Amino acid sequence: MDRRTGSIPRSFLGQSSLTVCFDDTVEIPDSFLTPPPVELYVPTVLHSSLQEYGKLKRKLNLAEAQYQLHQNNIVKIDSDDEDENIPGSFETPPKTPKQCQKKKVSITNSHSDNTEGATPRLPPKNKKQRVQRKAKPVPIATQLGGLTTKQLIDLVTEFTVKYPQLEEEICELIPSPDLTSMEQRLDYLHHNVYKSFPYTRWGSSRDSFCYKRVKTHLDAFKKECIDQGKTLMNSESWEAVINYILIAWKFVEKLPNWDNPAHNVQKKQCFKTLATICKKALKSSCFEKELYHSIKSRLEAVVEFDGAMNSCVEEVTAILKKMS
Repeated sequence: MDRRTGSIPRSFLGQSSLTVCFDDTVEIPDSFLTPPPVELYVPTVLHSSLQEYGKLKRKLNLAEAQYQLHQNNIVKIDSDDEDENIPGSFETPPKTPKQCQKKKVSITNSHSDNTEGATPRLPPKNKKQRVQRKAKPVPIATQLGGLTTKQLIDLVTEFTVKYPQLEEEICELIPSPDLTSMEQRLDYLHHNVYKSFPYTRWGSSRDSFCYKRVKTHLDAFKKECIDQGKTLMNSESWEAVINYILIAWKFVEKLPNWDNPAHNVQKKQCFKTLATICKKALKSSCFEKELYHSIKSRLEAVVEFDGAMNSCVEEVTAILKKMS
C-alpha cells in the first residue's frame, strides 16, 4: 500500500488474481481485479477491501488444501486397484459375499412385502417320474418267424436232445412240405423265359438269335427246378417229392423246343434229373396200395411227353406186384 496515496499497488493486485478449477471454486469479482481510479479510494473503503482480500485468500488456501487431499485419495485408490486382480473392461467385477447377502435379504423382504396383500401362489407341480419300460412278452410264433431254416433245424434238434421223450410226438405233428411257394417260383421263372423273347425278328422264333436272348432265363429255371427237388429229397418227405416232380414236369414240358437240337440241353437235363429223383423216392417210399395206383396213373399221363419217366412207371408196377 502506498502511504501517500493509500492505494494498493497494481502489481500486487495482478499477482493475487487466481482461478481454481474444482468444486469449491471462488471467483474474485471483476470490480476487485480492476479497481476504480485512485482518487476515489478513502481509508474506510481501503480497510474493508483489505479484510475482504484476506478472507478470499484464506478461502483459496483452504480450497487448494482440499483439492490436494482429493488428488491424494485418487492416487491411493488407483494404487490399491493395481495390486488387485482387476477384471477386463467387458467383464463385471465379482460380487463380495456381503453384497450378495444384502441383495438376497432385500429381495426376500420385498417379495414378502409384495405377497402380503396378494393372493398366495400355488405350490410348484411335482415333476413326472420316469417310468421304466417293461418288455412285453413276444409270442413264440413271432420269434420263430425271424429265424432261418438252419436256425429252426438246430432249435428243434436241441429240443429233442434235451427232451427225447417228445421226439415221437413232434414227428407226428410235423406237416408235409407246402409246395405252393415252389410252384409259384417255377411259374415266375417260366414266365421270364417267354418274356425275354425279342419283339422284332427276321427269322424263326426258335432260332439261335432268340436262343441267345433266352438262354440266361433257361439256366435260371433249370437250376431252381433241380435244387427244389433235391431239397425235398433230402427231407425224405417222399410223397411231397413225387407231387413236386409231377408239378415241375408240366412246366418243363412248356419250355420252347429250339430249331437247333443242341439248344434243348436245359430241357433234357430237367427231365432226366426229375425222373431220377422220382425213382429214388419210389424205392424209399412206403405208401398204401391205393396211393401207388394213383401215382402210377399220373406217371403214365406224362410219359408220352418224354420217355425218361418210363423207369418210374416200371418201378411202381414192380412195387404193386410185391404188395399183391
